Amino acid sequence: MSRVKVYFILVVNMVFWGFNVSFVKIIVDHVPAVTATSFRLLVAAITVFLILGVSNRIRLPHKNEWGYIIGGSLTSIVSHHFFLAVGLTQTSALNAGLILGMAPLLSVLLSMLFFKISLL
Repeated sequence: MSRVKVYFILVVNMVFWGFNVSFVKIIVDHVPAVTATSFRLLVAAITVFLILGVSNRIRLPHKNEWGYIIGGSLTSIVSHHFFLAVGLTQTSALNAGLILGMAPLLSVLLSMLFFKISLL
């Protein structure tokens, strides 16, 4: 795959990712936040399983993996989307986008501070 094609795919992905907050704001203005979050996660799960099914990559997790899957999905996925939707009922999409967009920058700054990591 050429570099131009890779960069094009990345830019398109970033545009869709950026519009995510605006679209969720529009949705939660018309639908309760919990309903919107539940529907979004259901559609995402169905899409992932369809892609995995077509590529024959579905397998049942081992017994020791279930705790990680449930814990990660509740703390990372469900809580993030739920609090994003509920937060967007109280603020603008611009504020939420700024907060979400600044999180990676804050992570870098904090890692530099606490772990004495240099950028160069």
